Amino acid sequence: MPSSLNLGSNPRQTIDDIRRLADDLEHLLLHGGCPSDAMLAGAPLLDRWGHALAPSPALTGIITNHPLLRDGRRIVTSNLIAIDPVFGFARTWSRFYRLGSSCSFRRRGRRS
Repeated sequence: MPSSLNLGSNPRQTIDDIRRLADDLEHLLLHGGCPSDAMLAGAPLLDRWGHALAPSPALTGIITNHPLLRDGRRIVTSNLIAIDPVFGFARTWSRFYRLGSSCSFRRRGRRS
């Protein structure tokens, strides 16, 4: 393997993640930008979500039903690949998320 190739500590997992991402993006492309119900059935819910830059575009919010993270925890997702708030989903590098309510930020002293 070339020394400049960085696939992390588990190269097989990284390659599998890339394949899953490519398959999901192809599905979105072929089906009008919408994931199937089955694709979202087991997806974690991200509530009170908003955009984050950490260090690249991502989402932040309160997580429910994530396979690795405790419910009720505020998280920052992996890199944001696709988002459609109208249809209520986002696809990050690692997985789909169902989007709950978004948070709205207001500056102090200003009324919206």
